[in-house]
Amino acid sequence: MRCAALVPIALLLAGCAQSPAPAPAAPSGPVQAEALRLDLDLGTITVLLYPQAAPQTVALMKQLAAERYFDGREFNRVVPGHVIQVVDKAGGATDDRRTVPLEAPPAWHFSAGAAGIARGQDPNSGGPEFFLMDFGTSHLDGNYTVWGQAFEGLDVIHKAARVPAVAFSDISNPLPPEVPLSPQSVAPSDRMAIQAPTIRTARLVQVTLTAEQAAKLPMQVAQNVRSGDSRHSLEWPHDLRAGVSSNLTWYIRPYNGTSPPGPGDVQIQVDGATLDVQGEAFPGIYHWRWSPSRTGAFDATLLRNGTAMATLRVTV
Repeated sequence: MRCAALVPIALLLAGCAQSPAPAPAAPSGPVQAEALRLDLDLGTITVLLYPQAAPQTVALMKQLAAERYFDGREFNRVVPGHVIQVVDKAGGATDDRRTVPLEAPPAWHFSAGAAGIARGQDPNSGGPEFFLMDFGTSHLDGNYTVWGQAFEGLDVIHKAARVPAVAFSDISNPLPPEVPLSPQSVAPSDRMAIQAPTIRTARLVQVTLTAEQAAKLPMQVAQNVRSGDSRHSLEWPHDLRAGVSSNLTWYIRPYNGTSPPGPGDVQIQVDGATLDVQGEAFPGIYHWRWSPSRTGAFDATLLRNGTAMATLRVTV
């Protein structure tokens, strides 16, 4: 028996339904779930596990955590606006040869804080190396496995992505043995941390989500677009619905040395309204509240000083 794809995480944690309902009710009480708690030198990240989306991958991650495999590992690859990634020092593949197949059901997306599995050209070559998303983005959807979501510690991911680093393309050959990637094989924006954030311990824990927290997961992500020197992404909670005000987040990842606009310079136009945004300490993140007038698809446009930068589609 298989669970319906598009249902809130709380219902999935409670068990599979005999037949999927078109509009499942929100959970009425707290939801217990298993998570992987990563204690870093920068703080703690608690990753809620998604066994419904990636059962084989989650099983491997749990086994590795039980074996203390991740203790002392480093987030060597740090790319602001993209990911932080554990890359082992044995040559870029992994010093542990266990692999899992690609698991990519359509309801789970690479939202900010999503946990994914690194892999080679073979979609089924994923293993212990994993990454956490700094910003939400859709271009990994369907091509990489989402096995969890940062339930706590998204700010720690943002900090880790911005530690001092050197571009892989600036590293001269021959590469030192601790550098697992070749400059010729990575994008110019890829960076190696000079002093990599370190996982002190990785432990499996039980967490309790409130009904409100559980109903928001898994987060939904719009098809991102590249506009000029910026990539635009948009994410919203699973329980976004007509007549209810919800928090949405727009992300801008700049390229070629450009900088994202300040929050005071941008607004969102959607559903006939122009909405203000709220920024964060980390550039390129814009939060906004919206109450959709109906169910369906809407085009949201980000304006910079009154000029449209990009349009993304959000589905209610």
